[in-house]
Amino acid sequence: MAVGREINVVLSPLLETVRLESDIDLSSFETIVFSSANGVKALAENRPATGAVAYCVGDQTAAAAAAVGYRTISANGSARDLAELVAKLWSGEKMVYACGRSTAFDLAGFLAARCVPIEVAVLYDQKPLKINTEAKIAASEESCLFPVYSARTGRILAREVRSISDNSHVVACMSESIAEEVSPLRWKSVVAGRPDAESLMETIIRWHLI
Repeated sequence: MAVGREINVVLSPLLETVRLESDIDLSSFETIVFSSANGVKALAENRPATGAVAYCVGDQTAAAAAAVGYRTISANGSARDLAELVAKLWSGEKMVYACGRSTAFDLAGFLAARCVPIEVAVLYDQKPLKINTEAKIAASEESCLFPVYSARTGRILAREVRSISDNSHVVACMSESIAEEVSPLRWKSVVAGRPDAESLMETIIRWHLI
């Protein structure tokens, strides 16, 4: 995204989501835990929601879960906030954590340490992609703003653009952990007030108006 009065948006995905098969009987769980909308999409391909309860990391994930029939409870925060909410509200029901192969926070381990049992169903993987030519050209010609939604994406971005010497670029980060991952670039980082997509967009808009 170019920084200026007019916004030119360039799309360059840095992760490709690949579905994985699980040998867990996903129909046997009363409660589902989601730390991303990708988990919701992946599970929807394996079992119907049938009105089950879904603990969700944030409102965007909760909206995705509600759209396919879950009764949602949103932590409206980070994966740790989600784990703390589950630990607080758990009342003995059988739970499964529908997630990807790579997670930034060990939610299952956090719950296990608090004697809250949960199965883990790894339903997707995310393969790293190279930044595309259009994005490289944009970054070489003008100051750009790079929105980053995850620590892993931040690591990939830092690797892919490390040869760009222009320090006028800005990275809009959903969390402080993402800002740490992109710090080797020595670009300016702005961090969202909350770790969710809505807050990140608000941050981007405020930066654009400065």
